Amino acid sequence: MTTTILPHGLVKIGAMTILAAVMSTSVAFSDDAATLAPVERFYEAFNSQNPTLLGDVLAPDFVVHGTSPSLPDGNAAALGQAFQAFAGGVPDLNYEILSTHVSGDFVTVRGTVTGTHTGPLFGMPATGTKVEFGAIDIHRVADGQVVESWHVEDFATMLRQIGALPSGN
Repeated sequence: MTTTILPHGLVKIGAMTILAAVMSTSVAFSDDAATLAPVERFYEAFNSQNPTLLGDVLAPDFVVHGTSPSLPDGNAAALGQAFQAFAGGVPDLNYEILSTHVSGDFVTVRGTVTGTHTGPLFGMPATGTKVEFGAIDIHRVADGQVVESWHVEDFATMLRQIGALPSGN
C-alpha cells in the first residue's frame, strides 16, 4: 500500500484520501484565559442589558453574522439594537454559560437563555410567560477584542413558549 502526502493536509493511503491534522511553525496558539476574557465580558453586557459595556469588548471592525444565510451581517450598532429589542421584550433576560471551548482564536459558548416575556418581542405582545431556550455562539478574538460572532439561538422553542408557534411533538 502506498502513502502519498497531498497539498492542504490531505493524505492518500492506497485508494483512500483523508484530511490529516497539519502543524506548521506559522500557527499561533492563544492563551485560553486571554482569549476567553473578552467573551466573558460580552455575556456580562448581555446579562446586564447594557450594550454600552461592549465598547471595549468589540473590535472597531466587529462583524456579527446573521443566524441564517438569509439575514445580513451586522456591526456593533446592529448587535446593540438586537440587545435592546430583546431587552424590551424580556427585561430579565439571562444567558447562562453551560460550557466554553477555546480553540486558537475561537471561543465556542453553549448556553441557556431564560427570562420572562413582559414586553413586545418579534411582533408578539407580552404574555408574562417564562422562556427558556438554548443557544450556541462562536466568537473570534484578536488583540483582546471580539472581532466576529456567529449566534444560533433556538428561537423556535421560545416562540412556541410565548404562543407564536404551535406546540410541536
